[in-house]
Amino acid sequence: MPIYPDDLIPKLENRSASQEGELAHPCIFCTSDCLCLQIRNWLTRNADALKLAEMANDYYVQISDKYSGRITGFASVPLPHVDYAISELNRALGSERLNGVILGDNINGKPLDSPEFRPFFKRANELGATIFLHPMTPPAVERLNDYGLSPLVGFIFDTTIAVERILFSGMLDMFPRIKFILPHVGGAAPYLTGRWTIG
Repeated sequence: MPIYPDDLIPKLENRSASQEGELAHPCIFCTSDCLCLQIRNWLTRNADALKLAEMANDYYVQISDKYSGRITGFASVPLPHVDYAISELNRALGSERLNGVILGDNINGKPLDSPEFRPFFKRANELGATIFLHPMTPPAVERLNDYGLSPLVGFIFDTTIAVERILFSGMLDMFPRIKFILPHVGGAAPYLTGRWTIG
């Protein structure tokens, strides 16, 4: 499952023989902190956004090599800069040997099924990529600004909206080789399928 490296790396450094079983299965980490995703998206200069993604991915590879592949990462890519995102996708899943890619459920407020992102998903499909979708704050929902409702409520429904748009836009048919991973049990999607079938 995706984890924060700061949570795991001390365990690796200080583990005892009795703790070895805790790390018996490979672990994956990524920039699951939404702030990291948003910083990458807010960078308006393509080269800056690409450099940030490269730095993150190079770090993941260093950790993976250090721990003999027992820890690996999902790559960061600089969407919404599509050409740069494709370039880093090719590098990260090719020579860098990372296991997949992380995307926000929306990219600067734009849904993943936006036509401008199709070339990226086309290449991800060609590579048979795994894409981990991390929730973001849904766009234009000012009522979530108070009480910390954005992560408590908004994230769940950002994932739900992303799932619905992926299904209804036909992305699964267009890109059948992409494997999507949904956190938080897919948001509210499992509970709304009955409505979707009649919608």
